[in-house]
Amino acid sequence: MKTKRLEDIQINFEAWCKENNINIFYTDDNSSLPSIIYSDRNDESLLDFKKIILKKSPPFILIIGKDVLLEKNFYESHSDWVEENDENYESHLSLLEVNANNLVSLEIGFVHEGVFFYIYESAEWIDDFEEISDIMLKYDPTDVDDESDSKLPKIPKEEANQLAREIASSEEYGKATNMIHRSDISERKAQIYFDDKEYNYDWKSGQTIATKAENIFNEEIKPKRDEDLKSQIRDLKSQGQKKVQITSKLGITIGTLNKFWETV
Repeated sequence: MKTKRLEDIQINFEAWCKENNINIFYTDDNSSLPSIIYSDRNDESLLDFKKIILKKSPPFILIIGKDVLLEKNFYESHSDWVEENDENYESHLSLLEVNANNLVSLEIGFVHEGVFFYIYESAEWIDDFEEISDIMLKYDPTDVDDESDSKLPKIPKEEANQLAREIASSEEYGKATNMIHRSDISERKAQIYFDDKEYNYDWKSGQTIATKAENIFNEEIKPKRDEDLKSQIRDLKSQGQKKVQITSKLGITIGTLNKFWETV
């Protein structure tokens, strides 16, 4: 569902939570919650999602809002590179400037029996924002002159590759519900690692690690994780177990089960 004012949705939802004595926890992503086994996106309306919340009675609701300040700063600080690589540079930069104080996406969710149930709302210009994100992921610092005056050494290429793999394989990374959250996790973990090893950390190196981790996750880790889940579903289905039994045993929702049911 697309909406013009995600802030209005958030404000109205916060008021609803207050009326129903529901606690709210604000964060950049859900990956810090230790109890999440699987994520299940709800594609129904927010009204229907509120009914699910009341039925499950979670201890708190998670609200995750994504702004565009990071992207805006990148487009402004790397204007020469972006202008060469984004054929819609001017319109994209204008969108980032106009929406600098607005949310581009909003997730509202809660954890119940190991599953993160959530609903996702996006701004009308989300397609443009995804184009911007894709362009930023193409940024390769090895193709750009290093203007850093830092005396700290750069991380060796093989070590950078290994770090990206470790990040992509981490439990926290796997819990993230979208690429934006995974990128934030990559940059945070990379900066901690660089500081510990005393390597030079800047935007270029952070984006390189984030891009490598995202590729490893999508090409290797996520497909294997899905296949493992499908294999478990296939085994239980062949045993004649019903859907309600399988969801209970695997700790997944019926929505998640239905995504794989016809392919096993």
